[in-house]
Amino acid sequence: MHSKFVPVLAVALLAVAGCSGGHKDVGAFGPTSQTSGDSSSTPGCGTAIFDRGPVLNCASLPTVTPAAGVDAMPGGYWSGQFLDETQAVQGYMSAMVSEDGRFQLWAYRYNDTNICTNWEAEFGGTMSTVGNSLSGSGRMIALKPTLADGAMAADLQIEGVVAERYSLTGSWNASSGDAGCFQMNQYRATDYEAPSALENLVGEWNDYYSESNSHLTVDVDGSITGSDGYGCSWTGRFGLIDDHYSLYEFEAELQSCDRAGHYTGLAWHGLGWDRGEFWLQILANDGEQALLHFFSNL
Repeated sequence: MHSKFVPVLAVALLAVAGCSGGHKDVGAFGPTSQTSGDSSSTPGCGTAIFDRGPVLNCASLPTVTPAAGVDAMPGGYWSGQFLDETQAVQGYMSAMVSEDGRFQLWAYRYNDTNICTNWEAEFGGTMSTVGNSLSGSGRMIALKPTLADGAMAADLQIEGVVAERYSLTGSWNASSGDAGCFQMNQYRATDYEAPSALENLVGEWNDYYSESNSHLTVDVDGSITGSDGYGCSWTGRFGLIDDHYSLYEFEAELQSCDRAGHYTGLAWHGLGWDRGEFWLQILANDGEQALLHFFSNL
């Protein structure tokens, strides 16, 4: 059974807003059902902003002197808070980061009713570490409504600090004028520190949690075919990054639709809520648009 009342992590696809659900754990990995449109105007979603916890002070985030000769590993599933100072938006951030520094971050803000989001952005790119210091670059993609200059995508630079297997803290600047910071001090060891294998992904996968009604078929070599309710056909692949951790590389070509493009990113595989259920979460972008999907094998 796929409940309409499920906890966050709410998963969006492009400009879809999360509506209906029950709030449990801000950092938990799990989908909510989705409807399209801006949550500030969707019936039943309300208009007020719902924010827990203090606003981050970007000027006072911790810094450290890089440790000589030892580069911290940034890999993990992370969750915490973010602040976009330019747009005066605060909320939550979740992240997939591979041991080799590839990252996919999702920033989102709730309003006060039914756990609807009314601000979302995806950050994708690569980072490197020197001691405990991190730096990286990539793209920032607006899911809703737009970036500070009205655009939907911009170049991204990040800097920060890694406390290995404990926290990721840093700041970002985008060419759109958006600038802010993040503090992710929830490292989700159980989700991340599980073996990966392409055979784990073989089978049929359905996204019940967004209006996209997406479907994927994964073969034994990690290759995929699929389709969605927006008319897109999918072809691509999953690949191993480090078989000690349940994180996979992902790339797919979407064709015959408005979201056509070559998307690259990361994916996670793990246990779902129902008996025999597994989830397959995908975060990726093509430089201009983003894919954020939560598939189930049931």
